[in-house]
Amino acid sequence: NVSTNIDVKAVNAVKIYSALRRSRGVSKSELAHEVRLSFASVSNMCTALEKAGLVSVKENSRSTGGRKAAKVSFYPDHAYTLAVDMHHTQHIYLGLLNLRKELKKSIRFEVSEHDTLEMILAHMKEAYIKLCNGDIPRLLGISVGISAVHDPNTGILLQSSNPVFERVQLSRYL
Repeated sequence: NVSTNIDVKAVNAVKIYSALRRSRGVSKSELAHEVRLSFASVSNMCTALEKAGLVSVKENSRSTGGRKAAKVSFYPDHAYTLAVDMHHTQHIYLGLLNLRKELKKSIRFEVSEHDTLEMILAHMKEAYIKLCNGDIPRLLGISVGISAVHDPNTGILLQSSNPVFERVQLSRYL
């Protein structure tokens, strides 16, 4: 429901950002034509998105006689999602995916049948630190895959392929 100027700007930002995510870089005039907004609106929004680190605006080296067109490109490495694959009983994978859903880095660590929940969580933390190489990225969220039956009301895992996770509210620890 678009009723205020702020709502209109938010809707326009989503249109522009979504169009940029689908492209490999376009000029502001091409973008304005695609999203059916004025050049001024697109230009202002691209400036705001560039300041936020979500897009890059680079001046085109070619000139057609007038002002050089700037190429606006989506910046997929602005933020990441941490994916944690806990489907296996002998190992766990962690991976960083950028905004284009490209796996940028991954790491795997072994899980022993004698590991406790606390030990596994400590290994996960160590693996995350190794994965990031000391440079903690901006995380949008964590996605966890685990073979388990859970109670949707409490989030507690009732049954799991790895018994150490049973009767645990895993989201509380992550």
